[in-house]
Amino acid sequence: MDDSGLIEALISKPPVIPVGYMLLVYVPDPEEVSAGGIILQTESQRGLEKKGSAHGFIIAQGSEAWHELGEPWAGIGDHVIFERYAGITVPVEGLDDGGFRLMNDKEVRAIWPN
Repeated sequence: MDDSGLIEALISKPPVIPVGYMLLVYVPDPEEVSAGGIILQTESQRGLEKKGSAHGFIIAQGSEAWHELGEPWAGIGDHVIFERYAGITVPVEGLDDGGFRLMNDKEVRAIWPN
């Protein structure tokens, strides 16, 4: 799955502007088959998988993000890993199926290598 064009568009015009220490993270759609080999047949199953996802792309950050942590280890455009169900799901018209998470900068645990 290649979401690079969508991610670039979201970075250029984020649907929500985070403030303070917050990050806006785009969570891509899950694969049709889960990591455990389960076929996700229904929209409901795919929605639950997306809401429980633990990775996404930083598309916007508040002005104070990473300030308290010293040197930032992640930035806009980075594919990051966070705890399952971290942050809050942000409803965005047309994309309100768990596609965006608003989370604290401290919730990022690692950067996914490209």
